[in-house]
Amino acid sequence: MQKISQERINNIKKHLLDNLTISGVMEAIGESRGTVQRVNEMLKIPATGNKGGSPKALTERDQKYIVQAVAIKSKENAVEATHGLEKGLGKSVSVYTVRRVLGRAGLVSFVKPKKPLITIKHKKDRLQWAYDHISCTSDDWDALFGLTKLVLTALGQMERHMLGKYQVNRFNLNMSEKQSSMVEAVLWSGVA
Repeated sequence: MQKISQERINNIKKHLLDNLTISGVMEAIGESRGTVQRVNEMLKIPATGNKGGSPKALTERDQKYIVQAVAIKSKENAVEATHGLEKGLGKSVSVYTVRRVLGRAGLVSFVKPKKPLITIKHKKDRLQWAYDHISCTSDDWDALFGLTKLVLTALGQMERHMLGKYQVNRFNLNMSEKQSSMVEAVLWSGVA
């Protein structure tokens, strides 16, 4: 292997420091790829040039605009922030790009926790109502709900089938079968 002259080294170094790639230096001065790579390794010049890929769709200013739109302004989600970016700055980008920007800023999406359909207070009130009406007869139920004895019996049987007797037995109440089926009907209908 021949020793590379200092003049050739300086020429290659000059072109590498001008942000040319190895292929660009080869074309500019007519050196071989191996020579340019050896000089590059010897001088430890950091790699420069085109790193590939498409340019960034959003500048730092655009990214700050999106984060502020969601954090401070009235934008609720990435879709609204995307529309705001189009109207405000005239840039059209994907919703996924906006989501990535928000994720880097620490604003990640989450699923809202579901609230119970009935609060504890209302549940207690309904249970108290069921206790108050344990001793109701079929005629009382007919007057109260307009239900017939046949429907109440069917509801009681459905309740036993669906939830089992532990729903009534957990109250440790001594009651007749008729009263038990009425409480089960009240429980099944969503009163408790």
